[in-house]
Amino acid sequence: MTVPVRSCLAFLTAAVFMAVSFCWNISFANVESRTPSETSGHQRHIDSLIKDLNERQRSDDKISNIREVRLPHSSERILLWKERDSGGHERDLYAIALQDGSVRRIAASSNVIRLRHAQFDPLVKWPRTPDLISASANDNGYETYIVQFVSQPIQAYRDELARLGGVVSFYVHDNAYLARMDEGTAATVSALPFVRWLGQYEPAFKLEDEILSGLTAGTESEGRFNIMLTERGEKAQRRLAKRIAELGGTVHKTNPAGFRLEATLTPEVLLAMANDPDVLFIDRWAAHEMDMDIVRDSGGANYIENTFGYRGEGVRGEVMDNGLRQTHNDLRSGNLPLIHSSPNTNESTNHGTSSYGIIFGRGSANMLARGMLPEAQGIFADYDFLSDRYAHTARLVGEPYNAVFQSNSWGTSLSQYYRIVSAELDDIAFLHDILIVQSQSNTGTRMSRPEAWAKNVVSVGGIYHYGTPGFDDDRWDVSASHGPASDGRIKPDLAHFNDGIFTTSRDSDSSYTEFKGTSAAVPITAGHFGIFYQMWHNGLFDNPVSRTVFESRPHMTTAKAMMINTAEQWDMTLPGTDIRREHQGFGRVSLTNLNAMSEKMLIVDESDVLTEFETRTYFAPVVTGMTDPLKITMVYADPMGNPASQTATVNDLDLKATAPDGTVYWGNVGLGIGEGMWSLPGGEPNTVDTVENVFIENPMTGVWRIEVTATALNQDARVETPDIIDADFALVASGIARVVPTAATTSITGRVITADGHGINRATLTLTDAEGVVRRTLTNPFGYFRFDGLPVSGSYVLEVSAKRNSFDPASRFILADGDMAEIVFIAAASTPFRPQTNY
Repeated sequence: MTVPVRSCLAFLTAAVFMAVSFCWNISFANVESRTPSETSGHQRHIDSLIKDLNERQRSDDKISNIREVRLPHSSERILLWKERDSGGHERDLYAIALQDGSVRRIAASSNVIRLRHAQFDPLVKWPRTPDLISASANDNGYETYIVQFVSQPIQAYRDELARLGGVVSFYVHDNAYLARMDEGTAATVSALPFVRWLGQYEPAFKLEDEILSGLTAGTESEGRFNIMLTERGEKAQRRLAKRIAELGGTVHKTNPAGFRLEATLTPEVLLAMANDPDVLFIDRWAAHEMDMDIVRDSGGANYIENTFGYRGEGVRGEVMDNGLRQTHNDLRSGNLPLIHSSPNTNESTNHGTSSYGIIFGRGSANMLARGMLPEAQGIFADYDFLSDRYAHTARLVGEPYNAVFQSNSWGTSLSQYYRIVSAELDDIAFLHDILIVQSQSNTGTRMSRPEAWAKNVVSVGGIYHYGTPGFDDDRWDVSASHGPASDGRIKPDLAHFNDGIFTTSRDSDSSYTEFKGTSAAVPITAGHFGIFYQMWHNGLFDNPVSRTVFESRPHMTTAKAMMINTAEQWDMTLPGTDIRREHQGFGRVSLTNLNAMSEKMLIVDESDVLTEFETRTYFAPVVTGMTDPLKITMVYADPMGNPASQTATVNDLDLKATAPDGTVYWGNVGLGIGEGMWSLPGGEPNTVDTVENVFIENPMTGVWRIEVTATALNQDARVETPDIIDADFALVASGIARVVPTAATTSITGRVITADGHGINRATLTLTDAEGVVRRTLTNPFGYFRFDGLPVSGSYVLEVSAKRNSFDPASRFILADGDMAEIVFIAAASTPFRPQTNY
C-alpha cells in the first residue's frame, strides 16, 4: 500500500504567492529522467554525444581515447574518454546511456580503490603488503576478487558477472565489488569490456590495522575476534566454523540472520582466516561497555503535555542497558517494565535503572525525576543476555513488544572506524525498520562507540547545560565524543544535555541520582522520539493512522528526518562558544518546534521509489509574510557498509533545492564540519551522508523546487522488491504554506515551440494532479495543447517531452485558477556539448 504524503502548495497570481489555510493529504511528485551531474538538465542521446566528442577530438588535443563499450547482454551503452584541463592534468570520464540511448549520467572516474588498508589505482601502483600476510592457495575451489569497472556500476554489470558464475557481494569504493569465482571465471571476467581491473582480495585488506601490525611484528597473541563473512546466513557461518574448529580455533557465537561470528583464534588460525575467501573482514572482539525538570521543559515535553495531554500513552519502546531495579517506586507505579529476554536484571551497576528512568520514570516519589514518557510501556533488555541481536530485534518489532524505538547508552570498545558491529547494526536497522538511538560516548575526541558510526541509527552527542534553562551558556567543553566519521559523514546526528540529569537510582526503591554523559543524552532524545510517535499516531501531521502507535508508526527514516528537520541548533556564532557541527550534529530535538511546524510541512514517508538515475520532484511554496526558515531534510536507509572500505556509504541519493530565482542548494553544502548553520548556494552533490539537509534562514518568496535523485544504486535498498534495484527515502520540508482547493473548473492551455518559435507537433504533455491521477495529451501540428474540466485551485505538475527536443524546464508547477495564462514550453537550442562544464 502506498502511504500518502503531504504536499503543501501555493497560489500564483501576477508573480505574488498567496497562502490560505488548507493542505491536502496528497503525494505530489513527478519522476524526471535527467542527468544528475548536468546543471542544465538537458537530456542528450548518446549518438549526439559521440558526434560532439569526435568533433572536439579533431579540433583540439584536450579530448582523446574515445571508446564506446557495448554490453554483452544489454542494450545499455557506456562511453569512455579522456580529457585534459588547462593545467595539463588528464582525467577519465564516462557517460552511461540507457536502453533508449538517453544519457543519464556523465561523470569523472577516480579509478581509485579505497580500502582501510590503502587507497590505490591498481593500474598504477599496487600497495605493499607484508610477506607474512600474503595470499596463499586454498582448497575451496574459488577465490574472492576485487572487480573494478570502467564507470560506476550498473545492474547490467552485476548481471553479466552472475551469468558467468561470479557471486557478487560487497561494494568497494570506487566503482568496484568483491566477487567470488573460480580461476577460469576470473580470467573471463577480467576480459570483459566494462571491467577495468580484477585482482585478488588480499589477506592484509581484511585485517584491522592493530591486528595487521601485531601479526607483522610477531606480537599478536591468541584472542577473540569478530569475523565478518562475504555471505549472509547460517550455512556460510557453519562452513567457516567447521574450518576454524579443524584448525584448532573456538567458535563462541554465530548470527544466523547476519554475517558475523565470534571466535578465539591463535595467530596461525587468524592468518588462515585472513586467507579464507569467505571472510570479508576481521577485527577485535570487545565486551559491552557503558557510557556514563529542565529537560522536559527545554525540549517541549511539558508544552506538548499541557497542550495535548500527551504523556506517552500507547508508545512502546525498549531500553537496552545493564541492570534495572524493577522494584523502584518510579518504575512500578504505572506500567510495569516489560522484560525482554533478560532472566536477571539485578546488577551492581546503576546504569540501566537511570537510563530507563529518564524515559519511563513516573516521578512518584519526586516529580523532578519524571521521565519523558511516564505513561508509556517501557521494555527493558539487559545486554549481558544479548546473544543474537538480529533475533532480539525481530522479536522487538513483534508481539508482545511492538516497540517503535530502542535506546542504547552503551556499546563495544571505542574506535574511530566503521567496524563489523557498525555494519551489523546498520543491517539490523535496515531489515527491521526500527529507530535505534545510540550514544556517541564520552572521550572528548573522535574515539566513539563503533555502533554510533552506523548510518541507519540516530547517534547522539552530549552538551553541558550547567542546570540553566537557556542555551547561550551551553558548552561542549571537551566532554562527549564527536565526529566526523572517518569517511567524513556528519556524526552525531543530534545531541542533548549530558550533565546533571536527575533520575532514578538502583541504590534503593526511592533513591535518585544525577546522571551524566551521552548515557543521559540518549534516553532524553529517545523519549522525545516517543512523544513524536504519539503525535504521529494522533494524526497531527495529516498522516494516515491505525489502531495503535505501533501500527501507525512511520518508517524509521521518516522519524529521523522529522526530528532532525525540526531540531534547534545550538548557535555556533555566539562569542566564546565551542559547540560546532561535529559536536551537536543538527541540534537538539524540539517538540515545541515540531508542533509549530506540523501545519507547515511536506512529508514523504518512503512512499516514492527511485530506480537508478531517476529523480523525484516536489514543490514547496514560501509565501509573503512567512518568517520561518525553510528546512529540508532527506534521509535514506542504506545497506550495511563494508568495514574493509574507507567509505561506509553504499548507495548515493542526492538532495537538491532550487530557489524561485534558480539558485541551487545541494544537501549539506555549508552545513558540514567547520562550516555554519545555514546552507550555501552552489557546491557539489554530497556523496557520503545518508542524511542531507538544506537549511535556508530567510527563504525567498515563491515556489521552491525540491529534487531527490538516485545518483548511484550499488545495492538494492528496498526489501519489498528484492528483484529490482531501487531505493526509497524520507523527505521533510518545513516552513512552507498551505492552499484551499475549490469545486469550480477551469482549463490549462498552452503551446510547445522550438527556440525560433515554431510549433512542435506530437509533443507529449503529462498532467499529474494532487491525488496522483495522470492525464496525457499530444500537441497539434502547430504545437498547441489543452486540458479541460480541471478544478479551480487544483494543484498540478505539467511535464513535456518530445522525441527530438529537450526542455529546461521540462515541468511546471501549476495551481489552476479561473483565468489561466497560456503555458509555453520552449525547446532548448542545440549547442555543442562541453562535458567539462557538467560536474
